Amino acid sequence: MSESDYSELQAMLRKKWIGVYQDMGALWIHDDDPSHPHAELASLKHSRGYFNSKKVVVDKQALKEAAWDLIHLFSTMGGDLELIDRVVGPATGATDLAEFLAGTISRVRTSRRHCEWASPVKVKEADIVVGMEFNDPTNTVRPGERVLFCEDVITTGGSVGFATEACRELGAELLPFCLVLVNRSGLKEIDGKRIIALIDHPMDIWDPEDCPLCKGGSVALKPKIPEGNWELLTKPQ
Repeated sequence: MSESDYSELQAMLRKKWIGVYQDMGALWIHDDDPSHPHAELASLKHSRGYFNSKKVVVDKQALKEAAWDLIHLFSTMGGDLELIDRVVGPATGATDLAEFLAGTISRVRTSRRHCEWASPVKVKEADIVVGMEFNDPTNTVRPGERVLFCEDVITTGGSVGFATEACRELGAELLPFCLVLVNRSGLKEIDGKRIIALIDHPMDIWDPEDCPLCKGGSVALKPKIPEGNWELLTKPQ
């Protein structure tokens, strides 16, 4: 398949999945009214928009369909399903996605060879994420395995970077792709891995001191913590 075939398919799937996120109440964009709150991301940076993939990944039918569409994009790009031994997605956002992708790969590739999956967890020091590790010895990367990465949302690429390092330390072979529900980073690749996303939608992010919404009087809220913040952000004004 050509790059134009991939671009045409990606544009079609982007339109489809933007609609899915909207229908599921999982996409929010600030209206630039300074009396309305805006989003504080997990990185502590601020943003005028947020894809709440948690609402999508808990819907098993939506996640199953997303896995099929990502595999379709991957194959159109020229990715070889037979090479994949394991799918790795950072916990907790991409845990279920990794499992569904592995199951889809096992079913659709010609050999029907079983594909494994694993989900590394964050390692924190003083509440700051400093890395990732596989803390389940029965569900981890093995030396020499060919690993395909996935993620629910890429904002800065930090989680994928930590997961990549964790896999390298265990002797895995890293395939040059990362399958993603939403890429809002503006990046085309991370650490040599091309990003293949259902939704490619760059959004501005700022350090708190540079946030124009804060300067206008808007209050920053973490979209999902505590419970109820998402409703505060998205409620009709």
